[in-house]
Amino acid sequence: MQVKATNFSDYLLPTLFGLVVSVCIFFGLHYRKSWAPLTTVILSIFDLVQNLFYHAKDGPALVGRFLSFAISAFIVFFFTRKEVRDYFHSKGAIIY
Repeated sequence: MQVKATNFSDYLLPTLFGLVVSVCIFFGLHYRKSWAPLTTVILSIFDLVQNLFYHAKDGPALVGRFLSFAISAFIVFFFTRKEVRDYFHSKGAIIY
């Protein structure tokens, strides 16, 4: 059985995309833009779904999935609070 070698370039585009999204969300939260909490909630819900349907293969991966699930659940809980929505001046026209 031959193992396929992976190149650095295979991971470059997803890594750059994740970095750009993270920087945009960071500055959106910093400057209190109304789209930043909504974007954070949507990405956290995607992470929750991913953690529910993908199985971990060993113990450390299972712990990592659990911690990621817990953090994403807290983010969804935190950013959907009325006080946080008021702080970011979110009107709730689309989702909340």
